[in-house]
Formats: sequence, structure tokens, C-alpha cells
Amino acid sequence: MKGDIKPIVGTALHKILGVHVSELEQDVSDKLNKPLLPTPIDTNLPYREAKQQFRKVFLTALIQRHLGNISEVADIAGVKRETVHRLIKQLKIEVDSLRSHPAKTYERDTLVQDVVEKSIRKYEPALNPAKVRMLYDNVPDISRQLVKELPEEWDLEHAEAEWEKVFFAKTLNEHDHNVSRTARALKIRYETLHRKLKALGM
Repeated sequence: MKGDIKPIVGTALHKILGVHVSELEQDVSDKLNKPLLPTPIDTNLPYREAKQQFRKVFLTALIQRHLGNISEVADIAGVKRETVHRLIKQLKIEVDSLRSHPAKTYERDTLVQDVVEKSIRKYEPALNPAKVRMLYDNVPDISRQLVKELPEEWDLEHAEAEWEKVFFAKTLNEHDHNVSRTARALKIRYETLHRKLKALGM
């Protein structure tokens, strides 16, 4: 596992701003110090359907990055080869197509770039406008630097737990943090959602 990315973030931003903005550096670092999940959070779907969508996107990206090597994918995902094959069949993932179209570095660049830009927008009012423009102009270069320092990939269990945290947090917010209404919207039992939230420390 790679180390803390905050010093690299601080150096990259300092080159543009000329000063350290600890809140901005911390915001970017907190989001990048854990593996990125390349999947949208669609709260319009029932929970089980949304989770299947996440699994498909997650495994597809993993298979693509490892050129269709199922042994490597199983090792990183922390599951047996048989489980990966079962999920591939269940989720209808076209492995041969992924082998012939390996993932490009720019795909991770784009994920990091999105994180950096969102953090800049959050702290933009407190920054010098001219420096902000320079930051936005340099986001692609900053992102390429940070990609090299990204944490290694998550296994499937931890990735799913992180996805659930984001998914449930977003859905609860959309329903004014009412657990009963959220459970109905996600088409799962209240007791099931309550148990999951407790297990996730939410």
C-alpha cells in the first residue's frame, strides 16, 4: 500500500498558489487516500439493483486493468476464481472484449481530476481569483502527478462497504434522513437498512 498522499498534494498545489491552503490540501488528500470507485451513485434504483450495477462497474474496471487475468482479479478482489467467474456470468461481463480494450491511464486521471476540481470549487471563494484560474488550468497536470501516488486497489468486500456508505448517505439525504422512507424508496426492509447502517457506523 502506498503512503499518505497529502505531502504530494501539498507540493502540487503550493507550486500554483504560492502558499499552503491546509483545508484544500486536506480535502483533496482525504478523498484520494483511499481507492477511487469508478461508478456513479444512482439512488433512483432499488438497493439490490444499484448494488449489482456497482459490482458490474467495479469488476469490469478491475478486469480491464488486469487485461482479463482472472487469477489476478480474484487475488485483488479477495475472492475465489470460481466466484469471479460466477459474477462475470451473472453480471454479463464480456471478458474477451475487455482483454482487447485495456484500461487507459487517462481513465484514472479523469477520476482524480474530478476530485481536485470539486475541492477547488468548494474553497474557491476563499482563494485569489487569478490563482484559482491558474489552478483550474493546471488541474490535468496535477492529476497526472497524483495518479502515480494513488492507493492500491480495494478488495470487493471493502469496495462494496465504501459504496454502500456513499449510496445510503446520499439516499438518506434525499429523504430528509428518514430511515423508514429511505427503506421504502430502496425497496428493502426497514430492519435490514437499520442493520446495515449500524454495521457501517452510520
